[in-house]
Amino acid sequence: MYLTDWLRLHEAIEEDFENTSILSRLTQVVEHLLIFNLIQTCLSNQTLISLPFSMAFILDRPLAIYGEPAKLHRYILKYYHKMVQDKNTPLIIFGLAKSGRLKDHFELLERRMKEIGEEIPKNAVMLVNDAYRFKYIQQRPKRNKYFGQEISWGQDFLFYSKETKKFVISLPYSVGEKREEYYEKIIFNIDSYSTLPTVLDLINKITTDLYEDAILPVALAHRYASISLKPGKQILEMFAKELIK
Repeated sequence: MYLTDWLRLHEAIEEDFENTSILSRLTQVVEHLLIFNLIQTCLSNQTLISLPFSMAFILDRPLAIYGEPAKLHRYILKYYHKMVQDKNTPLIIFGLAKSGRLKDHFELLERRMKEIGEEIPKNAVMLVNDAYRFKYIQQRPKRNKYFGQEISWGQDFLFYSKETKKFVISLPYSVGEKREEYYEKIIFNIDSYSTLPTVLDLINKITTDLYEDAILPVALAHRYASISLKPGKQILEMFAKELIK
């Protein structure tokens, strides 16, 4: 069995349509695994063993695995907590969502507040529990009692920075597995997230105006290390044709 078999990526293949969805599924998996592979490499080297705990790891997406490979999120969450418990040291990992329902809701919330002459306080943070989510943002899912039960390994927060930028942040759940009894008492308890103050302070320090609601490391990564889909596709096609010859 290959890793791609376990991730079920082949199930997304459509013979009559483009298969760009497979690339997006693979990309999210690779982005997650790259971070944990780097951490594991450091932990297996005595010279670098303490390095991950003095760094911050940022995913340019929510802490979730969507689609066919979704089951991977459970093992990532379990591995993260085992690593933190073994070292008895906090590890800073968080995700940022640039779009989606939460981001749209945050923008609408800011606009409505201004319409009534009010402002969101700077450095305000809110944990988005399911009671709020299903009342103001989206309908409750039919299959699961809680949001993200089959895809998420992180809890969502809304953060209004000191520069009045709007961030949708996700931090690893404060427990290693998502039992039903954990949600209301632990997962939806903001005091359970010990790394949250550090993450918020870090975001305040590394915001940038290169584009809206951005932080510097992500902006630089997009600027210097990413290739947009259309030219990237053409380059890969040219490369493949050269190999076939």
